[in-house]
Amino acid sequence: VVTVYTFGLALSICFFLFFGMLYKLSIKYGINTNFFLGNVLFFFLSIFIFSRFFHIVAEWRDFKFIFYEGPWKLLFMPDYNFSLMGGIFGFLAVLFYQEKKFRFSIQKYIDAAVLAFLFAATIGFIGAFLGGQIYGKPTSLPIGISYNYTASSVISAVSPLFPLALVYALSSFILFSVLYPLRIVIATEGFVGYL
Repeated sequence: VVTVYTFGLALSICFFLFFGMLYKLSIKYGINTNFFLGNVLFFFLSIFIFSRFFHIVAEWRDFKFIFYEGPWKLLFMPDYNFSLMGGIFGFLAVLFYQEKKFRFSIQKYIDAAVLAFLFAATIGFIGAFLGGQIYGKPTSLPIGISYNYTASSVISAVSPLFPLALVYALSSFILFSVLYPLRIVIATEGFVGYL
């Protein structure tokens, strides 16, 4: 029996979609295509470390003794334990470092990164929903999702939950669908990224 972890699979697909879209947008916006792909290892490590670190800080009560167990515990945890904000911070840290190092205008890079993120985030949030990473909030609305509760369930809610991850996925898709053509109409570099 082969076990496929939906959220892990979605994260892997997101990673390739994100850098694939960055490559496509780099060609479209006149960015050196080697910039993102040539630094993919640095981006990956920064995203991984900062997303893990931000999660540990956010869940400090549960993870405050992790550093006593050795630095490898930070890398190898039994669950995903990632923070989206930490990943974004890690990506931007490398991007801004490269900007300072090579002294280029960052606006079109921001445009490409934001659009690529929104494109990949759609799949990521669907994976988070299917993998039980984002459950939602209890609701009395007719669009709530009810889970069969058992002692081994990941989700411990007994009332219907509002599907936040699906709303996030739909929002990412709509934002990408609006901002991508808007970047063509409004050729001002950085407008879409900062918007």
